[in-house]
Amino acid sequence: MRKGIFCSMLSVLVAVALLLAFQGCGQQKRSGEKYENSELGFRMEFPASWKDRYTVEANPADNNGTSVVIKTNWDGVLCYVFRYTQEQFAGEGSSPVEHKLLGENDKYAYVMIFPGDVMYDPLNSEQVDTYTEMRNDLDKNVSFEII
Repeated sequence: MRKGIFCSMLSVLVAVALLLAFQGCGQQKRSGEKYENSELGFRMEFPASWKDRYTVEANPADNNGTSVVIKTNWDGVLCYVFRYTQEQFAGEGSSPVEHKLLGENDKYAYVMIFPGDVMYDPLNSEQVDTYTEMRNDLDKNVSFEII
């Protein structure tokens, strides 16, 4: 009888240890690849794999200074991050371009907008793979915080 209880307890302990060991599998760890924009009031954190592979800069097409562009190291646009007032955001309606609401507060809505064009050389397999990985990370492994 004691042996059965011991084996059951051991099985539970092993299961808990395995659960803890594999917790977070399939998710990339972030490693301090951070971007903060105090003027626009947000911060983002990127996966470790992004190190030396991207830039974030003011969006040159935005005369209002309310957006940034995130680019690959070969200058391919991954996305734009726009800050809209709530009034502007409400007036936007449904956008014909692919976008993602990152967050909002009483004053602003932050939206990630994706380019409609191909932003890599389709004959360059390294660019294709890198862009695909980073684009997927934007959906799953990039954190966003309003500050």
